[in-house]
Amino acid sequence: MEHGGNIETYGRGHPELLTDFSANINPLGIDPRLEAAMHRALSAADRYPDFTYRRLRRALSEYLHCAPEAVVAGNGAMEIIAGSIALFPRIYLATPCFNEYARIAKSRGIAVYTFEMAPPFRLCVPEFIEKMPENALTILTDPNNPTGYTLSDSEREAIYRAVVEKGGHLLLDETFMEFVRPPSEECSFYDEKDRLITVRAATKFFALPGIRLGYGILPAGIRKRYLARQLPWTVNVLAEEAGLWLKSLDAYGERTRAYVQRERERLATCFQKSKIAEAYPSEANFLLIRLQAPVAKRCFQFFLERHILLRIYPAGGVLADRYMRIAVRTAEENTRFMAVWREFERSVADV
Repeated sequence: MEHGGNIETYGRGHPELLTDFSANINPLGIDPRLEAAMHRALSAADRYPDFTYRRLRRALSEYLHCAPEAVVAGNGAMEIIAGSIALFPRIYLATPCFNEYARIAKSRGIAVYTFEMAPPFRLCVPEFIEKMPENALTILTDPNNPTGYTLSDSEREAIYRAVVEKGGHLLLDETFMEFVRPPSEECSFYDEKDRLITVRAATKFFALPGIRLGYGILPAGIRKRYLARQLPWTVNVLAEEAGLWLKSLDAYGERTRAYVQRERERLATCFQKSKIAEAYPSEANFLLIRLQAPVAKRCFQFFLERHILLRIYPAGGVLADRYMRIAVRTAEENTRFMAVWREFERSVADV
């Protein structure tokens, strides 16, 4: 499975019957006020959006606590990430990570350098810095995907200093960061760093994968080059309306973080005494599960037969057939997962 959320492929004509644990989307769903606002925005569908996104960037700057001119908006985080990658001759990744970074770079003839992490896939910052290439775009996901751990303030600072010393730039893909803390609690790390790119999206935390709204903070030099290449009107009026509302959803955010933490901890309990699997610690809305035997495909099929879709990894990679990732979903759905997991454990023990 290349990506999570592929319910059309695995739904066998009835995707609505699947409970999708493969896509890490806010289990609370879309905030009702946000949904109503997007519905009203349909009345503007007969007009072009403002291709400079002035209102949107201003609203996002208030949400992100930064200057409006520093903000760019895009068709999901991937547009901004892909556009940023295109500006550099090489990228540097800590793997395993989101596979689109390398795919995008290779499709553009951009060199890909990798630092391979060993289980449990915590980044060894001194070794990562030692192997960092010159003049590269270093890309890190924080919280990490697929493990869910976050970098400490000191780790981020050390990596950024190394990036500057080696003439590169640092891109932090913070798609899952709101599950850890709101922008209002961000540290001073983000202030006045002219080689730092940060990218987020409404996809995960605000449960809007189908709307495609990404936003980033880009330093002036990179931003000018990025905007010179960006196609016009990549953000539609529904996505724009959603972006205008993000700064008004603090209560929704607090409910989400409390709910996800509680349910993530509950999900993790079913692996604490397991003889066939362990869950890695996570601060995000998902868990990476290590299986003691190469039974990921068997587990995937077992759950699929019970209308639950999991995230497993392609053959040939370090995660292949011994790892799976599960999203934190609603309490009822998580209870169902735990029951099926116990059933799967018994089936393995009977072999």
